[in-house]
Amino acid sequence: MANYAGAIFLGLRRAGDFNAPLMVGAHAVLAAILALRWLKLARAGYTRQAVATFYQWVWNLFYSEYVLLPFI
Repeated sequence: MANYAGAIFLGLRRAGDFNAPLMVGAHAVLAAILALRWLKLARAGYTRQAVATFYQWVWNLFYSEYVLLPFI
């Protein structure tokens, strides 16, 4: 979650270096997805299947960063 907070901070602090609306908005959405998926994992009781699904979502978020990179 700290990486998303850092990206949002940099998007706001150095708006001239980045596409600030996209950087801030996209990382806020990705952070919200991570938080919701973590909540779902906790509610599932950290079962093997729930952990595997959460891990898959972490990779999806990672790949999303590469999709955003050319536009930031």
